[in-house]
Amino acid sequence: MNVDESMELISESPKSFCRYGDGEVLLMLGQSREFQEYDENLAARLREILQSSSDKCYVCIEYNYFHIGENNSLWMRLKGKEIRAGFLQNCNRKRLYLASTFTFPYMATGDADLLKRRIEQNKELFRNRKLVIFSGKTVFDKIRHNVFEYAESRQHIFCKSRNAWSQYKEILETARKFPKDTTLCFILGPTATVAAWDLAHEGYTAFDIGHIAKDYNAYMEKMEKNSKTNAEFFAPD
Repeated sequence: MNVDESMELISESPKSFCRYGDGEVLLMLGQSREFQEYDENLAARLREILQSSSDKCYVCIEYNYFHIGENNSLWMRLKGKEIRAGFLQNCNRKRLYLASTFTFPYMATGDADLLKRRIEQNKELFRNRKLVIFSGKTVFDKIRHNVFEYAESRQHIFCKSRNAWSQYKEILETARKFPKDTTLCFILGPTATVAAWDLAHEGYTAFDIGHIAKDYNAYMEKMEKNSKTNAEFFAPD
């Protein structure tokens, strides 16, 4: 699905979702990332989830690697072929995947009218929800604008900013202490992918929200988009 189709589905049939970006694919291919050292157990879980047919949780992947069009970015030219091959090697051909880029519309969308609608759709994801947000300690230090303003409540649980997978058992134990009428949100790189999937299968609503808070802040601040700010945006917090 493309972004608009994905957002429509999540709005009409809300449930947990987990996401795969470049980092998750490169980890599956055996490469360490700035925010997460390679771990075979993590890589195996990422492959397992991507290949699964379970409908308990939406799985989101990068739409542009399958509909490249005129995208000529440096990253796409350098890594696009490798990452696309990683997806093709590990995806379930019978599964419908959503578009992962809906969590950072400002960084991914150029059309102003389209961007405004997608920003509002993201904010609606959290309306009237009791949120528990698992993230690194510094993720929200520079965020001044609140994408969660429609939520009923918001609580933060801080984890490692890097190599959060080493805390995975503790993260699950903490998450399970909350009642199932809460929405568990994760900003923990590839660890978030697995956490959202596992907790969805335990009856929780779990969102792997990635850059959604930082993206909304960049939108509200009218951050200039260029190679330098793009690199800073996607760098570990």
